[in-house]
Amino acid sequence: MTQREKDGVAVQDLLLKSVLAQVKLSFFQLKNNPSIEDENGNILKLFDAISKKVLVYRISQSYCSECNKAQMSYVKTLSNQLGSDKIIVLGSFSTYKDLAIYAKSSQITVPTFNIADSSLSILPMEALQTPYYFLLSKEGMINSVFIARKEIPLMSDAYSKMIATEFSRNLPD
Repeated sequence: MTQREKDGVAVQDLLLKSVLAQVKLSFFQLKNNPSIEDENGNILKLFDAISKKVLVYRISQSYCSECNKAQMSYVKTLSNQLGSDKIIVLGSFSTYKDLAIYAKSSQITVPTFNIADSSLSILPMEALQTPYYFLLSKEGMINSVFIARKEIPLMSDAYSKMIATEFSRNLPD
């Protein structure tokens, strides 16, 4: 490995550690309790649909389809590691049926809910129009936000490991 390659690896490692440190320190209070639609067409309040802290994978029909697809292996892996009761997909699709078709074709086996794009517009991550993850408490506290980038799978790997470790420590609900 050349010195330039070694320097590149060192910079990537430093960037990774910096970003993950920021992720751990990111907190938002979702003050509104947005309405969501479940697989049966029932309209629920988001906080009522979860009974404990969960990892949310946020996607939208309007996001880059390749970006959404790139994260599916991470969603599946995390579901297997954490348990399907600790992760949900919050999607914004024209109808729940569209979301269900997407989930089935992506082999997603975790609970999925449809939510209007505008319901989360107060979150700065929404402006990026790309998939992201966050931890959500039943009181609406958001933390450990991660903006997924298909171009940097190393970051998704590291985030997945960090979340698995956090859940193995029995995070408080």
